[in-house]
Amino acid sequence: MTSNSIRSAIIGTALLAAILPLSPGTAGAESDLSISVTNAGPGTFDCVYTGVTCEISPRVTDYTTPITLSVDGTALGTITPTGCCSIPWLLWTPKTAGHHMVSAQQGTRTATLGVDIIDPNSLAGILRRLTPGSSH
Repeated sequence: MTSNSIRSAIIGTALLAAILPLSPGTAGAESDLSISVTNAGPGTFDCVYTGVTCEISPRVTDYTTPITLSVDGTALGTITPTGCCSIPWLLWTPKTAGHHMVSAQQGTRTATLGVDIIDPNSLAGILRRLTPGSSH
């Protein structure tokens, strides 16, 4: 490989890493408690930008025990399921960019999910919005 190809590969890898933060999803698939983090508002923005409201939703099989939802160890609130088809959720609006740990605790069970949040005005935010096929 020439030094130009190596340099191009390094730059390409860095750009890809900047525009592809860990995507929100579900944690604890093997457990009977899991959580998901999704966009709570209209539009096409995922829960990846500061200032965009996200919905934190638990998935449970125990429909009577309260669930405490937290971000980075700070409790957002406690919710109680109201039945198998009606699980409450909480809203969270990330104020800082970086890696955040979202967790749900129900009794002795805990589920966690890492969510990477970026500033929409940062280079990574701008590149993400300009990349065809990315979830804005």
